Amino acid sequence: MTDLIAGISDNNVIGYNNDLPWRGFVPRDLPHFKEQTKDHDLIMGKITWLSIGSKPLPGRYCIIVSTTLDQVEDENYIIVPTFEYAYHIAKQRRKDISIIGGSRLWKEAIESNCIDRLLITRIHGEFTGDAYFPIDIASEDKYYCVYKTKWKEISPNFSCTFELWLKKITYP
Repeated sequence: MTDLIAGISDNNVIGYNNDLPWRGFVPRDLPHFKEQTKDHDLIMGKITWLSIGSKPLPGRYCIIVSTTLDQVEDENYIIVPTFEYAYHIAKQRRKDISIIGGSRLWKEAIESNCIDRLLITRIHGEFTGDAYFPIDIASEDKYYCVYKTKWKEISPNFSCTFELWLKKITYP
């Protein structure tokens, strides 16, 4: 199973200055991320890798896609030059895969048609950002939403919704 997991604001922002603009405002998001990616292989881009401190997350093997970082292999992570190579490594390991960002990597994954599920936390609010989710999921004909639940957060004026989208199966 290959998942794409993302937090996306109402104005499609996913990041600002290599961080989450809503950090600290959505306390359920990090535990949710940990639960959804536990024991998965994680595929991420360089900026995502740097934003988590350039160290593997506990209980997850990390595959980092970068053409500028040194190609390194460790027992807990590897740095490779392309998404295609990263996905091949993850498939060989025969574990569930979570693609955790960033924007360019998500776009490549969606275009390669390898995503089975999208686990989206919709952050209700407009944020300043310099990184955006690459597609409008609802207008894509590849996925359909099967589940939504609203989470109330710190203030009554701030909330988010968890959405689960599945790949549409097409028959010849």
